[in-house]
Amino acid sequence: MGDMYFEKAYNKHMAGNRQSARMLYERIIKRNPMHVDATYMLGTLLAESGVLELGLMHLRSAAKLKPDSPMIYSNLGHVYLKLGKLDQARDCYLKSLKLNPQDPGILFNLGTVFHQQGKLEQAASYIENSLEIKPDFPTAYILLSNIYRAQNHPDLGAACLIKFLEYIPDSIEVLFELGNILAAHQDYANASIYFKRILEIDPDNGSARHAVAALSGETTATAPRQHVEQIFDDLSESFDGHLAQLGYRAPELLKEMTIA
Repeated sequence: MGDMYFEKAYNKHMAGNRQSARMLYERIIKRNPMHVDATYMLGTLLAESGVLELGLMHLRSAAKLKPDSPMIYSNLGHVYLKLGKLDQARDCYLKSLKLNPQDPGILFNLGTVFHQQGKLEQAASYIENSLEIKPDFPTAYILLSNIYRAQNHPDLGAACLIKFLEYIPDSIEVLFELGNILAAHQDYANASIYFKRILEIDPDNGSARHAVAALSGETTATAPRQHVEQIFDDLSESFDGHLAQLGYRAPELLKEMTIA
């Protein structure tokens, strides 16, 4: 990892002592402005701490010192994305992808940017490519489901959620969403399967119990159709946040950078 001072700074960083780590990184850079590891890690630490603009400055300096590092460009993209600078995030991810074309995380991040830009075809293409390389990528199935449904392909969106459940079978949010999609398209029998699965996980889940009753035609305190529609509306509002809650950071901001 370099000299003794960098190891000390890095260890403090990993231990969560950001203030001491920052002071050490800054001392190393003052002594050696060409120290790419310290520059990169200081930028990472600042970005983690929410000091995004200053973190961005150090990460850009690290990219100049080591322009062949896909990780630096990827993390630059993360910071630009946090700042809402989508074009710059896209450009950084594209540079990272050129250096490491088989990284599913970079492909996913590009899909995320294009999705936020409303460019659904490009977004779908990058997410699909990420899943070809890494089929066990649950978060990518969530985003791809959102994209397909925005393109008016609910069947493909549902298929993505079914794939997600192969990896995280007890996700109540996804089970609800899948049940809602099927119920909205009058596939009541299969919708009921997913709501019943929620009750197996959470027997006290009132919304799932009412949905099962409504779909089976039982009398409930709420008019069945209105209740199912209300469940659908409520879950649609909350589901977009599920992707962010899952979170995907590839590569991790704190991953050690290897210097050739």
